[in-house]
Amino acid sequence: MPRLALQKNPWFLALLTLYTVVELSFNHRLLEFASQAFDRDDLDGLEFWGRCLSGCGLGLLLWRWLDRWIPARWLSGLLSMFIGISVMWQAQTRLIDFLLQQASELDKVTSVQRLSMRTLVADGGFTLKGLALGRVGMSDALRDSVKALFPAASLGVDVSELDKQLLTPSALSAPVFDVEEAQQMLNDAYRQTVVLPIALGVSLFFCLAEHFASGLFAADACVSRHPRPTLAVAGAAVHGRCAGALSGHPDLVVWQRLGGLRGSP
Repeated sequence: MPRLALQKNPWFLALLTLYTVVELSFNHRLLEFASQAFDRDDLDGLEFWGRCLSGCGLGLLLWRWLDRWIPARWLSGLLSMFIGISVMWQAQTRLIDFLLQQASELDKVTSVQRLSMRTLVADGGFTLKGLALGRVGMSDALRDSVKALFPAASLGVDVSELDKQLLTPSALSAPVFDVEEAQQMLNDAYRQTVVLPIALGVSLFFCLAEHFASGLFAADACVSRHPRPTLAVAGAAVHGRCAGALSGHPDLVVWQRLGGLRGSP
């Protein structure tokens, strides 16, 4: 008896649901982190869990494929998770290290400045060429999104292009970083600037990919229940109808008799 397909198992669907809930909760935590004061331990923790969750997302996608080739389902699942977490851990680590090495000192200094401006920007303190980047009264979710994406999105924007609207001395003089070494401060600030968008993007990508794969499976299951006639079946049906319609035709009877005479000894 063939075993049930992986995606038809209720426990696998429950696992996908749990993964989606955890992934969305992690995204919410990322946005909350964007509005908090800088903390290196929090950033390390978010990087760790972000790589693990994105690796689990990749592992769930690989499991669908490996399950077809490995008889032991627990082994295919364990191998998929190991490959997924290893690949995503190495990929994100190398990507962030590469960005940090390629960043100039000006980019790092700019990241410090933009991180200190994010709350003011979310409150409508600056506009870019007359367009408001934020406003007072925004929802908390939208405000957190602006704070998370503004530092990375504005790295290539010169500060002179930002029109000052509601600048208060205390906003820029308030301490944001709690580090002693200037170089470490610059590296950590740039790391925070690029980690948040990368973690959000990868997290959302695998969450959508899981739903897309599940949607394809559901569509395939619906089609398999009501299959469309193939070309061969349709041709056979047409041939049968034509044969039935012409069975009594005089010319066809004559040709059938001739064929019988040719085949006789």
